[in-house]
Amino acid sequence: MKMSKAGLSLALAVTLAVGGSALASAAGQTVNVYVNGGAQTSVVDTNRSQAVTNWGNENTSYIEVVGVGLNGYGTNRQLAKRAAVVDAYRNLAEATQGVQVDADTTVEKLTLQSDTIRTHVSALIRGAKIVGEGMNGDGSYYVKMRMPLFGNEGLASAVLPSVTPSTPAAFPAAGETYQGKVTGAYTGVVIDARGLGLEPTYAPVVYDENGRAIYGIKNIDGDFAISHGMVDYARSQDLTTGNTRAGLNPLVVKAVKAKLGANGVTKVSAVISVSDADQILKENERAGFLNKYAVVFEL
Repeated sequence: MKMSKAGLSLALAVTLAVGGSALASAAGQTVNVYVNGGAQTSVVDTNRSQAVTNWGNENTSYIEVVGVGLNGYGTNRQLAKRAAVVDAYRNLAEATQGVQVDADTTVEKLTLQSDTIRTHVSALIRGAKIVGEGMNGDGSYYVKMRMPLFGNEGLASAVLPSVTPSTPAAFPAAGETYQGKVTGAYTGVVIDARGLGLEPTYAPVVYDENGRAIYGIKNIDGDFAISHGMVDYARSQDLTTGNTRAGLNPLVVKAVKAKLGANGVTKVSAVISVSDADQILKENERAGFLNKYAVVFEL
């Protein structure tokens, strides 16, 4: 995979931070895994290209990568681990670049535009935690490293403050009347965006078909967005437990399409019907779930 200029810069920064150059790497190894100091019996494929960006709620959203190292001198555990850690830092630096910040901006774009953001992202990568590790009989070492997407140690703390609110706050609008009617004590709203190709992002927007913004970055406290995110991203099975921020009795609305950003490529915002938008706003007058950021995108 070709690394961008920003990704290469971040990778160099974290490599130097751990006090050495990247040593030889191994790929496609199968190793015994140790998680938080405790041995597990399972084995995993440690292909160094493995990277996972998981979007859920603030506790389940993270970037996870694998680093594999060879020390070149037999089976010295410490040298092999050092090489694996450096490899993991480099892979994490590359993985962060593709994270979508809003409809038109990635982390890569922000790090190219701002030395401050690039330095902050680099520091967050250096603070990433090892969540699994192990050594092969051939001397190669495996490290699984994870960085949260939210919180003070998460990527959001570096990139969300740079997002310029571009959508108006739609609730509550003074003097506006909505056609919907109050039908229940809803605990939140679920936007069903299944099958629309919607991609998770730090700054999604809910529009109606007339272009009215129902929910966007202006509606949410900045510190809350960094700590918890604007929305939860969930699968159908997650919604049945009531463990998402939408609660046990959400108003479920089907999105009619996913909206492209100005780049004409990325779909991160949902479009709903005008009648559904009116109902959400009317129900919110009673329950206040938008004001509590109780919004979930079902993917």
